[in-house]
Amino acid sequence: MGGGRTAVAVAASPLAAPPDPAAFRLDEHGHVLLRPAVHSQTVVRDPLDPQHCTLPINDRAFHYETDLFSGRALVMLRHLPNSPEASAFAGKRRTCFVAVQGRFKRPVRCDALVMGADFQRPLHLPARMFLAGTRLGGWIARQMGGNLQMQLKGPRPYAHSRVITAAQAIHACGAGDKPPELTAEAEDLRLLDPTAADENGNPLCIGRRRAHFNSQGRASRLHFSPDHVYTITFFNHEMHYGAFVAHMPLMGSICAARLLNGGPSMFMLREKLPEEDRGRGGEGKKGGAVLHVEVWHDRVLPLAHAANARDAERAEKEEASAAERRRRAAGGGGGGGGGDGADAVDVDARG
Repeated sequence: MGGGRTAVAVAASPLAAPPDPAAFRLDEHGHVLLRPAVHSQTVVRDPLDPQHCTLPINDRAFHYETDLFSGRALVMLRHLPNSPEASAFAGKRRTCFVAVQGRFKRPVRCDALVMGADFQRPLHLPARMFLAGTRLGGWIARQMGGNLQMQLKGPRPYAHSRVITAAQAIHACGAGDKPPELTAEAEDLRLLDPTAADENGNPLCIGRRRAHFNSQGRASRLHFSPDHVYTITFFNHEMHYGAFVAHMPLMGSICAARLLNGGPSMFMLREKLPEEDRGRGGEGKKGGAVLHVEVWHDRVLPLAHAANARDAERAEKEEASAAERRRRAAGGGGGGGGGDGADAVDVDARG
């Protein structure tokens, strides 16, 4: 890495545990901090705090590299002490704004790049979420441009949607051209697909882009090229990060700390491999990350430590049971078992 910046690798030990309370900058970010996800294989060139591996919020972008992508990202969150009311939030309902800009290290199929969340432990789902059922799933799918794959039950919940249709803006330019500003919300994929243009040859708007890449398997035949610079923008309106409360239709306000069961919220874009089988309880091999950062709130910390203690106790009991089974097998006994996993839910909302 050049430029004299301090490089921080995600393999650093602080990321394997919940954040240290000393890592929170109350005067700048209130009770919130941002850091790379521990499994994302990210190296950050200009962290906010190298000791705690934290990242800047609102005031500047950070430069980083993963095994799949090299570039910079800007994360802006509303309801924090340093949240700007101008630029990305002016006159908007959005509560977060994330822009990623850079180059892929190898070609990635357009239908394989997803955004969403991979959770590391079961979610604590309120009963009213089950009552909302299909209507809630349909609403989420529409917000993410269709092609939503979601499994909210089980040990490793997830929600994925294709970046090519879910992102609020995507721009591609040549490596020698000047890319747009991170806050520009620029839209132009004619370099990726010359047919992604309207009747006058102009870039498609978001609605027409979603319909274009949702049709006729077009996304499966195209690749994000290492020769281009991509700018991907996304935002949402549902999460109040300062209070760590989610506002969901049909359900009202939900404490995100409890919903996430002691885990963080996140912004994630990554390659999804065909052989992944997370919906049936298997961790599976995952593709590389374009961006995977965690948003922590200090109200999550007690729940996170309690959940980690339960996980450690459960692992100890499972190891003791496994050791007992090995002893019985060595003595001539045996046995086996299996469990039913919940099938993944595919929701495809068009138009």
